[in-house]
Amino acid sequence: MDDKNALLADLDFAATLARDAANTPLLGGVYFLIWSSLLVPTLLIHGGVLQGWAPLDPSNLGMLWLGYAVIGITLSTAYGTLSAKKSGSNTFLNRLSRASGIVLCTLIFTFAAAISVAVGSGQIGIVAFNLILSFAFGLNAFHLAVLGALSGKRYLRWSALIAGITMVLTVFYNQDSGVYFIAAVGVCLSMALPGILEVRAEHRHEPAPSA
Repeated sequence: MDDKNALLADLDFAATLARDAANTPLLGGVYFLIWSSLLVPTLLIHGGVLQGWAPLDPSNLGMLWLGYAVIGITLSTAYGTLSAKKSGSNTFLNRLSRASGIVLCTLIFTFAAAISVAVGSGQIGIVAFNLILSFAFGLNAFHLAVLGALSGKRYLRWSALIAGITMVLTVFYNQDSGVYFIAAVGVCLSMALPGILEVRAEHRHEPAPSA
């Protein structure tokens, strides 16, 4: 009897999570738009510099990425304060999305810092910086796949697949400066597009203003 009660309790818990995921709008769309709107031009500029198209000295690329990180963190922190007051911000799926996003960003920045130190000390070649792209897309594919599986939202599953494919492509073209243009396209499809869809869905779920 105890086993039966435990099983029923687990099923009830699973049903509760499923209802929560189905009825809760995700609030991470703005985060996707913040980071993708910064990342796409940064990638294009980086690729343009390596190709000789952009009027920027390659030695200044580090400052370009530092500016990207500082602006992104500042905007994300500011939005996080505002989104905490939104309806549904404390649901299971949104709390999971926030926690996963924080871990994802921390791992990417840590990996990027480790690569920078290794390159700066001469332990590895400068082309190793391109590995950051593959690492980031791999983590984002995992993040999107988990959210897609729990929420049942098909566009998140497709975004996860696109991020995974982009990860493979950035590994394959790791030695080519064109990898930054491939990454820019991947960001548009796996971050900006789902970000737009999530923001639209969030607005549809907003309560109508009182008269």
